[in-house]
Amino acid sequence: MAYVPFGPAIMGIDKDPAEATATRESATLYQRRMSMPWSKQAFHDEGPAHWVVLDGFFIDKFEVSNSDFAKFMKEKGHPGPAYWDDPRLNKPNQPVVGVNWFDAKAYCEYKGKRLPTEAEWERAARGPEGFQYPWGNEFDPAKANYGKNHEATLPVDSMPEAASPYGLHHMAG
Repeated sequence: MAYVPFGPAIMGIDKDPAEATATRESATLYQRRMSMPWSKQAFHDEGPAHWVVLDGFFIDKFEVSNSDFAKFMKEKGHPGPAYWDDPRLNKPNQPVVGVNWFDAKAYCEYKGKRLPTEAEWERAARGPEGFQYPWGNEFDPAKANYGKNHEATLPVDSMPEAASPYGLHHMAG
């Protein structure tokens, strides 16, 4: 686990990321995807940016692995999530996928923890400086697992160079 100390967190964004990236002549594949209608819709209610102040909290450094989720399923009789049998996504050290909010909440309770609030998630991902991405303010496609960058999800402890200032992995995909 990582401790995220008392402090401010930026919530939301001031402008549509699709608009900010669509005008660049040298747009990356990520930037072009951000200009697609489905991407624009995902950000329609994300602004304006504003600051909130949070108490300190603990948060796991890594996503929940399939191995850890399997123990929970076995001990609690919890059903497997969507994609549980997909061979591209079910290796022991890959993050569990296809869980809904209720699955995540049940797992947290099993571990004696809770889900982070949206503001806590933002602070943990953006760090004390409020970066746009966990590693800084410039997008780096090598530091995120999105689209077709990789054939499957990556091990939960991979890409340490992309960790947030608090050491959390995969906060941007």
